[in-house]
Amino acid sequence: MHCTVETVSEFTYFESILLGLSKALKKSVGVHKTYLKKLPSASYTDISTWEQTQDVLMPEDLRAFYTSSNGFIFEWTYTLTGDCHKDKVSGAIKINPLQHLVPIFGFETSQDPGVKLDTERYQIKLSIESRLFIIDTVPDRGHVVLVYLFPKYVPTIWLLTSNMTLHFLANDIATYLRMAVSHLGIPNWQMIYTPNGVPQWTENLFRMLAPHLLPLSKTIESTNREQEEEKNDNCSEVPINKLDPNLFKLLPRTAIPVLIRSVTSPQPEKTATRKKAYKQADQTHKPRTRMLRKPLYYVKKNSK
Repeated sequence: MHCTVETVSEFTYFESILLGLSKALKKSVGVHKTYLKKLPSASYTDISTWEQTQDVLMPEDLRAFYTSSNGFIFEWTYTLTGDCHKDKVSGAIKINPLQHLVPIFGFETSQDPGVKLDTERYQIKLSIESRLFIIDTVPDRGHVVLVYLFPKYVPTIWLLTSNMTLHFLANDIATYLRMAVSHLGIPNWQMIYTPNGVPQWTENLFRMLAPHLLPLSKTIESTNREQEEEKNDNCSEVPINKLDPNLFKLLPRTAIPVLIRSVTSPQPEKTATRKKAYKQADQTHKPRTRMLRKPLYYVKKNSK
C-alpha cells in the first residue's frame, strides 16, 4: 500500500494566509509591485520567555501564529499615474515579530474597568493592571494593540489612536488578519472603525481598488448585528427542537397532612353469593324437630 504526502512549502503557507490577495492585486490596474517576506518561526522557549517577562499568557491562536511565523509582512505599491516613481502609495499587512511585541504606556485608567456597548460602539475602561502591546503601527494615526484588560483575561485587538482613545477591531488575531485581507491592506483601513473615519485620499483609493466596500461608515457592531439577523433569517424556516431546562428542576416538597382511613377490603363475589344461597335455603326448608325418647324404666313398666 502506497500513500502520498503532499508537502506544503513556506511560500504556499504565506499565500494561504493572504487568501489569494497577491494574485488579485497583480491583476489590478495601478499595482506594480507586491512583496511577501518570509520570516522564521518563533520557538516555544521564546514565547515562554516573553510571557514571563510581560507577566501575561499568550492566547492559543496567537501562540500558533508565532510558532508558524515570527511576524508577517506583505506590501504592495500603487501609483496614481503611469509613472512608477511619482504619486506612489504603499499598502501593507503587518504583524510585528515577537521581539517587537512591546508594551505601551500612558493610557488612562479607571476604578471601574470593563467593556460596554455605548449606542453603536464598544467602549473600554482600563485598569491599573491592564497591558497593551503593539501589533502594528498606523503611520501618523496610532497603533494596533493587543489589550489585556487584566493579565489573566483573554486579550482582544483594538486601535489606539494618537489621542489615546481605543476603538475595537477584532476578538483574535485570525479575525484581524481576515479583516486586513478583506480591506486589501489599504493604508489607514483601521480608521474606518473610528467616528472620524478615513482621510479623503484613502477613500479615493477604496473607490479605485475596492468599490464594493463602500460606504465606509459601517461599524463592527452594526456589521455583527446584520450577520446575526441574516443568520436568523436563513434558519427561520428550519424548525428547531428546544428543550425547556425547567423540566429538570426539582420542585420543593411541601408537608401536606394526610388523613388515614380504615378501608375494609371488599369480599369476593363468590362468598357473597354462597351466603345468599344459604339464607334462601334456610327460609325454604324448616329445621327438623328432634324425637324425644322415653326412659327405659318407663317402657318396662308399661309392658307388664
